[in-house]
Amino acid sequence: MARSDAQPERGPWPRLRGDLEISSPKEGEDGYVVLVRDPSSGELFEFSEEDYFLLSCLDGTLGAAGTMNRFEEDFEQRIGEEQLQQFIAMVSEWGLLEGTTTFVVARAETLPLAGETDPDSGILMPSLGTQGSAGLGGNLEDRQ
Repeated sequence: MARSDAQPERGPWPRLRGDLEISSPKEGEDGYVVLVRDPSSGELFEFSEEDYFLLSCLDGTLGAAGTMNRFEEDFEQRIGEEQLQQFIAMVSEWGLLEGTTTFVVARAETLPLAGETDPDSGILMPSLGTQGSAGLGGNLEDRQ
């Protein structure tokens, strides 16, 4: 199927990671839901029927136009390209697409600096260079 003319400069169409564990649709409070588990992080994501449909279209080949057309056919409502791009950005941030990772980004935002207390564990991170270390070449003052 031809790619959308609206997105050729955005690179290849994203692909859902093949290692994700995906449940069968289950009846939820607001209709059917699909659970997606990331085996590398253990995180569990819940998708509505419509959102899971969009997720399943992230196959590396369909493209924006094909996804928007199929969505309109299946749900009798339109999805705009901006909404679709926001959805793709969201699942990419969650690390559900090939070539994306969230662990490093998410952990980097919460790591305390030296001399600060880790808010999750309450552990004070040691300050570097205040206690000489043979492995690090000792204190700067010791070398001057």
